[in-house]
Amino acid sequence: MVDEGSWCDSTGATAMFADGATAYCARLAGTDGTVWSRDANLAPNPALAEAGVAAGQPCHGYQTGAFAYDASGTQLVCSEYTWQVNAGQRPHTEWGDGQREFAECLETRPADDCGVERSPQG
Repeated sequence: MVDEGSWCDSTGATAMFADGATAYCARLAGTDGTVWSRDANLAPNPALAEAGVAAGQPCHGYQTGAFAYDASGTQLVCSEYTWQVNAGQRPHTEWGDGQREFAECLETRPADDCGVERSPQG
């Protein structure tokens, strides 16, 4: 008999919990570790649930490009001030993109030209 959430060695191995349910050695969400779980594919990670990060929640500009995991172990990325499911997209913010474009302009043109280029047309 094994305890739910205790470490195990071989992904896919099976055992039994005290209540008679099948225990699976599964990857612990958000880690490379393995623990005994009732789910054969992915063991929930209580530490991730405590973090409280979920897709659609706000993130800060300084977190742009940062990764986090939700309670189910899904990898999220901060982009446009929102935690989004990481699908390989390029994380960005409108302000950050504008700053990058301005810096690239400065590499080849005078600052006055770059400022005019970025100003609204009037």
